[in-house]
Amino acid sequence: MKRRATAAARNSDTFQSLSPPSFESDLLACGSVQQFCYLQFGAHLQTLRLTSKTAKWGNGVAFVRCARGVLLVSVFAFIAGSLAAQSNNQQSDYHLTDDSAHVLYQHSSWAHGYVHGYQVGFHEGTIDYHMGHTRRDPAKIKTAHRAKDFCRYDTGNHKIFERGFKEGMKAGYSDAFAGRDYRASNEMEKLAVSAPVSADSHLDPVIGEGYAAGQRIGLDDGRRAAAYLPQKGPCPLNYAPPQCSGYRLGFQLGYSDGYHNQREPEEVRNAMNRH
Repeated sequence: MKRRATAAARNSDTFQSLSPPSFESDLLACGSVQQFCYLQFGAHLQTLRLTSKTAKWGNGVAFVRCARGVLLVSVFAFIAGSLAAQSNNQQSDYHLTDDSAHVLYQHSSWAHGYVHGYQVGFHEGTIDYHMGHTRRDPAKIKTAHRAKDFCRYDTGNHKIFERGFKEGMKAGYSDAFAGRDYRASNEMEKLAVSAPVSADSHLDPVIGEGYAAGQRIGLDDGRRAAAYLPQKGPCPLNYAPPQCSGYRLGFQLGYSDGYHNQREPEEVRNAMNRH
């Protein structure tokens, strides 16, 4: 998808002073819910803007651009350090205990890997977006191979966890680089509510298969600006009812990722209202 950016962000020339943000207080307020940190810091980064009037500030433009770079590096270094310290000290995985979709993650290594991968990908995409970097292939980014760092508390199949991590990494990076909001938490919570998960649920590996099928159809529907219909995926005939539940969960998530990849957020909302 074509990367979105306002004229002020790309062709700016003047520093517009706003009240200074409190980075540390916002980070601490985020706690374990790391996705809120990205939303908070995304807002802070907008406090350094460039407009279209150069004469008034002259060489100050170069200083502002440099300041933005320093700010970004400092912010994400602080986030990385804090999360690393949290990872070393915690005795459990937040997504398996306190997350609103924790029951889903407890029963699906693929979904658990997906949400961790999405966080990592969104982090990388946010840096590239705000620093004006060229889009990278998420699969070739160094952190894309960090799945093993997050699966130590997962009691399921680690290979399936890694598959979910890779898909989440791609989706998170694409969302951040396109300037979209952090979607993973809301999407996973909706799935957990729409199809209650229990010990009898058979989610892996069929949730990954459903995701791949849903993503293909979501991409196609998004390109055609068709109605948003994530529930339309039929379950394969050779699947038993418990497997169909997992397949449909994956299909809905994949459809959402595919459709969002092709349309602007407002267009997705309009498409949701057409069915």
